[in-house]
Amino acid sequence: MSFLFFFGGGFLLTVGLIIMVNQRLNAGVVEAKEVFELFFRTSPDGIVISRLDGGVIIDINEGFTNLTGFDRDDTIGSSTLEINMWKDPGDLKEIFGEVRKKGFCENYETILRRKDCSEITSIVSAKSITLQGVPCIISVTRDITDRKRAEEALRQANRKLNLLSSITRHDILNSITVIAGYLGLAREEPAGPKLKGYLDHLDASAKTIQHQIEFTREYQEIGVNAATWQNVEENVRNAASEFKIGDVILTIECSDVEIFADPLLRKVFYNFFDNSFRYAPPFTTITVSCKEKGDGLSVIFADDGVGITKEVRKYLFERGFGNHTGLGLFLSREILAITGITITKNGGAGKGASFEMTVPKGAYRVSDDEANQMQ
Repeated sequence: MSFLFFFGGGFLLTVGLIIMVNQRLNAGVVEAKEVFELFFRTSPDGIVISRLDGGVIIDINEGFTNLTGFDRDDTIGSSTLEINMWKDPGDLKEIFGEVRKKGFCENYETILRRKDCSEITSIVSAKSITLQGVPCIISVTRDITDRKRAEEALRQANRKLNLLSSITRHDILNSITVIAGYLGLAREEPAGPKLKGYLDHLDASAKTIQHQIEFTREYQEIGVNAATWQNVEENVRNAASEFKIGDVILTIECSDVEIFADPLLRKVFYNFFDNSFRYAPPFTTITVSCKEKGDGLSVIFADDGVGITKEVRKYLFERGFGNHTGLGLFLSREILAITGITITKNGGAGKGASFEMTVPKGAYRVSDDEANQMQ
């Protein structure tokens, strides 16, 4: 079986295709040689074939020369250590060590030195192969320097925006405190019913502003930290721990299921619980289930409460809609959208509430046992 590598930007299956063709060559399928040479010659990624014992380079493609500046005269018969290509030579040892141990190394991020001594951030993948009876290693390298710079620029921009947001929020809350203080003093003065009504409205508005400003603090990290693989059941239980569940039965049918999402995934489930406890009572059960379907993985959060009418469901994820802040479900949708996860509201009046998250293929993973149970 050939080993295929998949990356964020796509390595065009270069390694997998070359390995597949190499296996066909070893099996005596001579016509595959042209295919092998085509992919090796035209791949935009740097490809190196080296001896597994010692790392002596047997061949490189033009993509490798374009990437590093080292040509065939510089490389053939030498190792990448000898041409001083690695900023940290220990990275090469780790890659070779993984290949010797597992037969492959995938998506190893490292910094390489080009011939002109400039540095590039790269991802390297490698696979062990046999060429004419000699154990070799074939590696594919892609330059991700521009991507890393763009990611760092985005992180810096987000940090500055968060700092501005934090300062602004602090100043607004200080002003709200002053307003609340003067409202308290105003209530101590003689006032007729009409003026008391005005003061009540002002007091309520000040508290609403204060609550909304404090609420935004919880979400200022949206998109700041890189998305990660997260266990669904752990996030659900962590969110549930913030509520007094009491006699409500919580059932989770997602053991060993992980999804690729923003680190604020727990807040998404928190908002689902908050919605149930705020609007669904009386109810007795909450069930979180995972099931694979044609377009990906379905993660469903459902209660058996009073449900929500069809008219209300149309506006449920709109900003400002609802009796509380009007932001929780709107922000949940934004958090999930960062990694391509969509969310819909199912159920109806008298049928309980049901939120369905659809996780696209490639953005979830499950153990073999759990995958069989979800079929």
